[in-house]
Amino acid sequence: MNGDYPQKPMSLRNHLGRLKLGNFRRDYSTISPKQAAAMRRFRERYMYYSYCYDTVRYAVPPPECVILTAEKDRFRDTGRLKFGGSHTKVHRARKKRRRNRSTPVFFEGPKMQKLGEFKLPQFFNYPPYFTLQPVRETREKQIQLWKELILDYCKSQKVFLIGVEEDFPLFSNSAIDKTLSHVARETFLSAIVGEGRAEWVDKGHRKCLVLWHRIQDWADIILQFVSHSCKLLYCPLIDIDHHILSYQVRENGLVDSVMTVEEIRSGTESLGTELQGIDRTILMRALKLLENKGKLALFKGSSADDEGVKFSV
Repeated sequence: MNGDYPQKPMSLRNHLGRLKLGNFRRDYSTISPKQAAAMRRFRERYMYYSYCYDTVRYAVPPPECVILTAEKDRFRDTGRLKFGGSHTKVHRARKKRRRNRSTPVFFEGPKMQKLGEFKLPQFFNYPPYFTLQPVRETREKQIQLWKELILDYCKSQKVFLIGVEEDFPLFSNSAIDKTLSHVARETFLSAIVGEGRAEWVDKGHRKCLVLWHRIQDWADIILQFVSHSCKLLYCPLIDIDHHILSYQVRENGLVDSVMTVEEIRSGTESLGTELQGIDRTILMRALKLLENKGKLALFKGSSADDEGVKFSV
């Protein structure tokens, strides 16, 4: 056999014909030891391929993939492989392999490690995760992994809007030639919406607004941005006493001062902060939440870009 792995399990009888070994026999006494060893090796590999195909519902890996020996040893320990020779010897060899076997793993092939500066998780390189799993427990785990991946990517790349029908970088992996279906994309995004970390923009579920920070969290970040120059940025906002925060805002001259909405999201003071480039819709919702709590006052200018914010923490 050459070093290439077939794309799907081949008929054992056909492959033995290609090797010019004749029909498959369990009695190896009529052929040479070299031919018998070749038959044993192929039978072992063929059954291993069939086992992997039936277990993970994925065809045999492409030639550039490498089959790890740990999984091969695990398959041997199932006791399915019984070749010629004494049953006692086979049993002893199986027990020895069982003692020495390592943690089972499946395939290790071409990997897509990074997407720009974002480091991808390990499951992103396994084809089954790009297909909705039929088993409920497996699907729940799959959805949880995809939710975390989407939120982490959007936070690191400052992505606020995802189009279900658009070419979003996470929806495909060119290294394994896999792409999420429309149903899978909508399922994963709907799970994020169910947690309150995203919202559908339209009724047709074509665009999704990702809230990798909830609106309340964005409101807290705005207050922390206001007190940025007081050098309390390293403190968690929930640990900052309200009176201390109010004092610092007054000391920095931000009380009764006016900032425009655009200055908050794209001004020089917002550079390097989480508010830089924030979606305007999310920013306005957070500001209105603070306005309802009496933390600030919003007033309209001559245009939408001239909307002002007056802090009164």
